[in-house]
Amino acid sequence: DICNAFAILTRSFDLTTVVALLQPPPEVFDLFDDLILFCKGHIVYHGPASEAGAYFERLGFVCPDTMDIADFLQQVVTDAGRSFLQPEALADPSTPANAEQFAAAYKASPYFTERQQKFDPAELQPFHARESSYLDRFITTKHTNSWAHSVRLVLAREVKLVLRNRAFLHARVAQAVLMAVLCGTLFFKIGLDQFQIRYSVMFNSLFFLSLGGMSLIPVMMEERHVL
Repeated sequence: DICNAFAILTRSFDLTTVVALLQPPPEVFDLFDDLILFCKGHIVYHGPASEAGAYFERLGFVCPDTMDIADFLQQVVTDAGRSFLQPEALADPSTPANAEQFAAAYKASPYFTERQQKFDPAELQPFHARESSYLDRFITTKHTNSWAHSVRLVLAREVKLVLRNRAFLHARVAQAVLMAVLCGTLFFKIGLDQFQIRYSVMFNSLFFLSLGGMSLIPVMMEERHVL
């Protein structure tokens, strides 16, 4: 429903909508006009979504009848894509076998040439090779915070979160006091020569602190629903 709403909005108002999806169902894939397929940082296809299957078929990869096109496109550029190769393509040394070769095949296709002709040559330069004045339009320090100010903001937020849940805070303090009393009475009057017992006390204290910190994980998950 969300992608269908995007499609209606895009066609009604003549907009350009970019959506990144993983494992889209066939009915969602059919809503898209253009497809950009990435593999390990390389663009291996950019063209009409309806022609993607035919493009890879010309490279020797055929989508099985038992698989939808979206799943095929997701696997064809991986190691599993070798199972889609036709017998005659297996013996062809020009058949792409990795991301770099798929990218080179795309750059040699009419789809890449057509896309290149639609852009200004200046826009096709690598981003780091453009003029500094061009980059300055995207780099600003107007709304940035200093390191010290960011630390103060994070600490202030954590203090508010801790003080907000008074019941949890009181339980943690009572637990710490109880464990301190138990450990203090259990290892009372330890001699200076009993270093093994001293190490045991240190280990027990660190172990208690580490287990106590685990109780904060559910609280953090509840406060931040998206991690």
